[in-house]
Amino acid sequence: MKKLLFLTLMLFSITTTFSQSGTTGDITWKFSNGILTFSGVGKMGDYTPTSQVPWLAYRDDTYAVIIEDGVENIGNYAFRLHTDLAAVSIGNSVKSIGNFAFRDCLNLTQIYMGKNVTSIGNSAFFSCLSLLSIDIPKGITTIGKNAFEKCGLFTSIEIPNTVSLIGERAFADCLRLEEVIILSSSVTIEDWAFSDCPKLAALLILNLVPPTIDTSVFYGSSPIIDLLVPTSAVEAYQEAEIWKDLNIIDRGFVLHTLPNLSEGGYTTGDGLYENTQPATVTATARTGYRFVNWTQDDMVISTDHSFSFPVTGDVSLIAHFEEFVGIEETMLSPEIKLFPNPTTGILTIETGELKIQSIEIIDVYGKKISTHHLINSSSNQIDISHFSAGIYFVKIETDKGQVVKKVVKE
Repeated sequence: MKKLLFLTLMLFSITTTFSQSGTTGDITWKFSNGILTFSGVGKMGDYTPTSQVPWLAYRDDTYAVIIEDGVENIGNYAFRLHTDLAAVSIGNSVKSIGNFAFRDCLNLTQIYMGKNVTSIGNSAFFSCLSLLSIDIPKGITTIGKNAFEKCGLFTSIEIPNTVSLIGERAFADCLRLEEVIILSSSVTIEDWAFSDCPKLAALLILNLVPPTIDTSVFYGSSPIIDLLVPTSAVEAYQEAEIWKDLNIIDRGFVLHTLPNLSEGGYTTGDGLYENTQPATVTATARTGYRFVNWTQDDMVISTDHSFSFPVTGDVSLIAHFEEFVGIEETMLSPEIKLFPNPTTGILTIETGELKIQSIEIIDVYGKKISTHHLINSSSNQIDISHFSAGIYFVKIETDKGQVVKKVVKE
């Protein structure tokens, strides 16, 4: 659905049809009718202010960029000064967005970042004046210097609980920014990070210990900023330099969640809650991992990937993930075929000379949906028509070992 949204932006009157392709690092790129598509497995090349990207000839005719699954990064300076670029879709395999990658893309209005991005480079979106909103993926650890400086249209930003560094001038000169939510419980905020944001009116932060910041962090921003903090941290903020000059507001108890493995998955539900206010926490496993349980003070409190409870005090929860054993088994994988894939109902599994002993179907949260026990079978059909649309993992136990394969239910 998201990619369909991007394609609607391509309905322009183009008098000349271009079509060209090439390579960048390990990746293949193709330009056709205003769309730059990057595909393959591996890394995109990095560039400098003086080097030319291979698709430079099509810069002024590019309205959308699609980074397909398999691509691991977006290179430095990859799309700098693509001033007519309006929409970007970044696949879930991308882990980093390079320095200056989208700098001065003046007409970029929409960007969908894949869920596995962990770092946003320096000046990555500097002066993207038309950017309407930013949905920073869960799992981000670093927001580089000047990353979103001079991004003029979005009014709110939520910084995930995994972020440990907000770089110098990361959100400076964002003229319409009104609200900042920092869900990390331990974050470093560098100089000038939120300077020259004249409409900034509210900042929610979960740190129980006020971060040490310079006077420049809020320089030139609104003279009255409401600072929403946990009850147990009010006194600390009232005594902390810089923070004590803001309008400190007691907002109740802090709920903080984290994964045991940053590569294993991400969590949501963090925030400030009034006494007995219900909260819902959710753990989402990444490909190759599955959710195990939630713990509090080393005690298991739930085995459901999502559960709700009333907040009656400060809470810190850990979501535990474990790696899928067998998901990368390549020696057996070629012998095992699943089709059709995607499927709307009947899934056929063929294993050749291998004999199926059991089959488990697991959802993206690591929850077992169904189990099928078979004896010495080399072929089987399973009806998954009653499953909700989405991605599932099929764990196949054979007489020679196990394999986990992905299937898409339409």
